Amino acid sequence: MSELTLTKLTGGVLVPLSQTDADTLQALPLGSTIHAKASSRRNLAFHRRFFALLNLTFDYWQPAGGVVSRGEQETLGRFVRYLAQYGGNQQVLDQARAAFVCQLAEQRASRFGEQAEKSFEVMRKWLTVEAGYYTVVTLPDGSLRKEAKSVRFARMDQTEFADLYRAVFGVCWRYVLRQRFPSEDEAENAVSQLMGFA
Repeated sequence: MSELTLTKLTGGVLVPLSQTDADTLQALPLGSTIHAKASSRRNLAFHRRFFALLNLTFDYWQPAGGVVSRGEQETLGRFVRYLAQYGGNQQVLDQARAAFVCQLAEQRASRFGEQAEKSFEVMRKWLTVEAGYYTVVTLPDGSLRKEAKSVRFARMDQTEFADLYRAVFGVCWRYVLRQRFPSEDEAENAVSQLMGFA
């Protein structure tokens, strides 16, 4: 069985902390018995703040460029400008770049479908890996993949979690939030408001 993070409410009622925890509980048949080992190693409010940051980022994140990411398009644009500096015709290179992006989008669309699903869990894991909190695993084909570290209470103490929060905030800021907020402080205030802190 998976680990669960629960929070205690008045009257001794335990409720799931995150949607993942709620889904895990929902999957259990009625009358199931759960054996638990309690630990409270982290600040619950800070844990909620982390998920408020993720929710804010998810709400503002809009996958751009269909199946060709904005980052890929920006890299191609920089490469075209680089080639133009060395005597390439900028207009011809821009047309070739646009044609290449269209061809790549068509190939990916035929392989994966027109629109990829926007997933909170995939975004959370990607942000965690981008922030540097991952382990490297070997797959059956011998290739390596980065797996996001767990943010569950039992897996990370408060100090490491605070470091993770700052690192993930930096990734959220670079890729999503700076397009919506004039400063990091205002983005932090939005997270606070989302939590009901402000």
